[in-house]
Amino acid sequence: MKKNKRVFITASFIVIMMSSIFFLESKHESKKFRLYARYWRHRQNGVEYARESLNKGFKGIEVDVHWSGSKFYLSHEAKDNYSGTDTLDPLFENTKDFNYNLLIDFKNLGFFNARKACAQLNEMLDKYERLNTTLIESKSFYALHLCRQSKLHASYWMSFAPDSTFGQVRYWIYKQIQRKYQFEFVSLDKYLGEKVINEISSQYTTLIFTIRNDKEKQTYEDRKNIKVVLVSKGMNPEGQSTSN
Repeated sequence: MKKNKRVFITASFIVIMMSSIFFLESKHESKKFRLYARYWRHRQNGVEYARESLNKGFKGIEVDVHWSGSKFYLSHEAKDNYSGTDTLDPLFENTKDFNYNLLIDFKNLGFFNARKACAQLNEMLDKYERLNTTLIESKSFYALHLCRQSKLHASYWMSFAPDSTFGQVRYWIYKQIQRKYQFEFVSLDKYLGEKVINEISSQYTTLIFTIRNDKEKQTYEDRKNIKVVLVSKGMNPEGQSTSN
């Protein structure tokens, strides 16, 4: 019974994804993304954290965002009350003197809020002249596509279990999605492993997260298509451990 249910869910997932891939419009227009550096600081969810990293010499930072009440809150987790949580506006206002890339991991981006949220985000990025230095990241490929129609730059997050049959099915579907929509970047967690990452990065411009030491850095540093590497605390702007 459980096996039949699993097969049904898998089949339904494939039908929905393939319908989306082949029957939805994929055209878009945007200026070329401006890349300042390869190593960006991961999870800078606060104005103070962001400024600290930029002052240390980082030319790229990543933030997690939840869109709620027409505000973009810097938070990894969803909250019932965002009181006291920094938003994108003060982040941009307090970092306007720095030239840097920003990756926005849009946690609650979806089909129903994408058009409105991304139109608002477009206005904000245009105001602060950050349109062509900011990437929007999401697992929701069609919502991400809608954001890209608002002239935003996009990184498509592929997440799957590489050693499972269902994971391999998801991987195949992700590749069909990327083939059609051609998002500028593909985001990958290093847990996928060297073999899978090497395969994907040989085909697509890639963003890897999150590197925590020199050994992990060395695994991917020779891959030319890996243009962005998120690094954790304890790493410097060149992607080297500060403990050395």
